[in-house]
Amino acid sequence: MRKHDGRVRFFQMRWFKAKNIVEISDREGELQVRVALQSGEINLALSAGFLLLGVYLLLVSRSWGERLILLVLAADSLDDLVKAFVMKGSVMKLRVSSTGLEVEGRSSRDSTNLSWQEVSGLEYQESGLFRKGGLLARRGGLRSKLLLPFIDRRETKKITDVIYERFPLAEMAEEKR
Repeated sequence: MRKHDGRVRFFQMRWFKAKNIVEISDREGELQVRVALQSGEINLALSAGFLLLGVYLLLVSRSWGERLILLVLAADSLDDLVKAFVMKGSVMKLRVSSTGLEVEGRSSRDSTNLSWQEVSGLEYQESGLFRKGGLLARRGGLRSKLLLPFIDRRETKKITDVIYERFPLAEMAEEKR
């Protein structure tokens, strides 16, 4: 992590997963979090290799049980490849102020405005087979909104720590589980 002139920047270097560049800056009474998503080259090669191997083994396997397991593994590898190609070079921006959270994504579907009154907490959401992981805003009950997809638990923890340090009342409003 590097800190200079009010900006915090940290790199998440991983060989087998995406390499995210996260910048946090404190400007004009608000925090700005910028996440640049990039795909790991080794992850792309391994996913493509596992997908091809899975398809080949699926074609030569004899039992339905083997085919089902291989089909799930091939679907997971395909999901990794799609995520890597779709998200490569994407930039997500999160602005946090005393009034709420604003996300600016690649499209209007990815963009969100939430007031602090709507948010009952910020946490990490694990990724699943067809579910994105990342920074999640709980909105009470079972409702929630994924704010920054494709970031890991450590990146989410660093971002939420900075948000709660800058806006301590937001942490006080969080529901305890």
